[in-house]
Amino acid sequence: LGVIVAAILAVGAFVIFTGDKSDSSQLTDFDYSIGQKLGSDEAPVKIVEFGDFQCPACATAAENYEKIYLQNPDKVQLIFRHFPLTEIHRNAYSSSQAAEAASKQGKFWEMYRVLYINQSSWSELSDPLGFYVEAAKQIGLDEDQFRKDYTSDEVKQAINQDSDYAEKVGINQTPTFYVNGERYLGTRSIEDWQQAVDAALK
Repeated sequence: LGVIVAAILAVGAFVIFTGDKSDSSQLTDFDYSIGQKLGSDEAPVKIVEFGDFQCPACATAAENYEKIYLQNPDKVQLIFRHFPLTEIHRNAYSSSQAAEAASKQGKFWEMYRVLYINQSSWSELSDPLGFYVEAAKQIGLDEDQFRKDYTSDEVKQAINQDSDYAEKVGINQTPTFYVNGERYLGTRSIEDWQQAVDAALK
């Protein structure tokens, strides 16, 4: 029995260890021209987020994600790409529509903040469009244009393109980040982000 228990523990430790190691993998072929950007294209460090606006972990991660840009405005560019987990989040896709529609009037990051900060207010609504419209007006968008863009094929195509790419490269959870192609999963402290940026700069 002792041998069996020891063997089980050894296998368990191996699974945990290899799971940790799999949190980081390298992608070198990113097309950084795609996605919603914050910061200069000349920035040497590109941090790509694949996110779901209804994901609680994404909402938690959002503050430090923006902070690392604010701490390194000449060195870091943030790029958001949509990965709505529609199987488990009923309003994930529609919230991506709202954010992408806001981008058509140059206010993606303003909508990004509103959606994450107020996630509990809209995430379980049977029809969240009313919330999105009020949020659009709050950040200064033209309501008629927002409604038109929200349902447009162009907006849906952008979301689907991001989701298809995420699946192609094996992303299966949110938030998933890439720092110059190096994968990082889940929420991170501002200190952890700074270490990742410093490592990328080296």
